[in-house]
Amino acid sequence: MSSPNKYTLSLTQEAESDFVDILVYTAQEWGEEKLHEYETSLSHALDVVKDNPFLGYRHTLLSEDHRCFNVRKHVLVYQIMNSHIYVLRILHQRMNLPDHL
Repeated sequence: MSSPNKYTLSLTQEAESDFVDILVYTAQEWGEEKLHEYETSLSHALDVVKDNPFLGYRHTLLSEDHRCFNVRKHVLVYQIMNSHIYVLRILHQRMNLPDHL
């Protein structure tokens, strides 16, 4: 029997905008099928982070309270505060993360 999830998760407005922008770009560049694949990957990554928030790694250029989790060519950047996970941004792996936080 599984234990109840201890964490809640939410996306900041910036992260929500990132999510939408990624999907719009994917649809325009590669079509509906790839859009659905990427949406599934991002949603799954958010579920993984919610269930296992400490799987994320600490990035050397970010503060100690930030964690990162890779999903395809993007990075979820988040913070854990008590029993809540705040996804701050969803950024392309080639971006300089500190410049966008």
